[in-house]
Amino acid sequence: LALRGQDPAQPLVRVEDASGLTLDDCALSHGRVEVLGSPGAPADPDRERLPLTVDDDLRAQLDDPVTGGVLVLRQTRLHGAHHTALHLDGDARARAEDTVIDSVEGIGVVLSGAAVLLAERLRVSDVSGSALRARGNSRLLVRDARLAGAGRHGVLVQDTARARVEDCRIDAVSMSGVQLDHEARAELTDCRITGVGGSALAAGGTTRLTATGCRIVEPAANGLLTLGDAAAEAVDCRLSRTGFSALHFADRSTATVLGTTVTDSREHALAVTDSAAAELSGCTLTGPGLCGAQVTDAARLTLRGSRVVGGETGVRLRSSGESELRECAISGQSKGGVEIGTDATVALVATSVTGVGSAGVTVDSGARLRMDGGGVYGAGGSGLVVWQGTEPTVRGVRIERAGKNGILVGEKARGVFEHCDVSGSTFPALHIGAHAEPVFRGCRVFDCDQDVGTANGAQPVFEECVS
Repeated sequence: LALRGQDPAQPLVRVEDASGLTLDDCALSHGRVEVLGSPGAPADPDRERLPLTVDDDLRAQLDDPVTGGVLVLRQTRLHGAHHTALHLDGDARARAEDTVIDSVEGIGVVLSGAAVLLAERLRVSDVSGSALRARGNSRLLVRDARLAGAGRHGVLVQDTARARVEDCRIDAVSMSGVQLDHEARAELTDCRITGVGGSALAAGGTTRLTATGCRIVEPAANGLLTLGDAAAEAVDCRLSRTGFSALHFADRSTATVLGTTVTDSREHALAVTDSAAAELSGCTLTGPGLCGAQVTDAARLTLRGSRVVGGETGVRLRSSGESELRECAISGQSKGGVEIGTDATVALVATSVTGVGSAGVTVDSGARLRMDGGGVYGAGGSGLVVWQGTEPTVRGVRIERAGKNGILVGEKARGVFEHCDVSGSTFPALHIGAHAEPVFRGCRVFDCDQDVGTANGAQPVFEECVS
């Protein structure tokens, strides 16, 4: 069947409450398709356990449509509508297979109320608004969709709506690939988001976003952005060539990132700001334009079993919150490996810094550092730099082939250094600044032209040390 409307802003096909329709191999143009539900239909109290899946053919609902209108689209094209091409409201249900939606002056698909859309191999292109929008208490389940060229978002999920998006591709939309607002929830699996004009994945409010096995390529802004009190989880994802920081967590948001690779971000590979908290495990951050990871304000970072390669600085911690790097490898930066700013509290556990252009680890005045195990190898500057007013605790650390000092203790600094080895440094292995009072216990110096250099008033204490 081919239908052409006279007013693209008006309904062309309407499926009323408690009725059902199947459209097979049809072409509908210049008007929208509406599926209506019961006015003010309450949210299903069991909606978290709804039996609906993308594979559900809605046969039972079509046979007995008593809980809202039911629509099935197969190999059908919706073309040239205004405002929206397909609108589901109330407790309406719809399934779309091999359906094309294009040339819409507005949104491709809108779900509101408690509506549900099941879509497989859906194609949406050339729409001035978002490709898919779920709001109210609706539910969107999409598999193998292609959403391209939308004037706003690829998928917009708002209010308390939920979305499950599997094996989908979102290309060249003008804003976010997937945007979550208010209290929405979304799960993405094996999706690819490329060339979007904003952030690939963005979550605000109190939303919850999970992305598994997703690929993000060349967004103009961030790869994954969380704001407000949002929570995000990314597992086995790959992000490359982001215009801003690849992972950016701000405000009071929280994020867990596992087994994820970030390459060639123009800013930071990871930025954690405000009061946000991020945990990364088994990740690789390579080739950022600035820092591998930057933490500021009162944010907190836990980085475990991860690699940070290249960029200007490996990890820059300038937050008053507590951060930890455990069993990490930081290498190949043009400037410093780990920079710890004033008021930061940091634990470095079994973490190595290798082949950086300047200092391996720098501790600014007023910062608090606990460094246990690990080491600094081949730093262009000093291996470990401790500035005025700091009192780090350093145990079991190896520092080799430093271009300057192995350990530089600045003016009036203190701290305890236990069972550390320094070898092959170009300048004195240990430099003790004016009026500094560090304590060295069980430390060893190998193969250095000079073991200790002291400034006026320095009062280091050595216990059971060997040169």
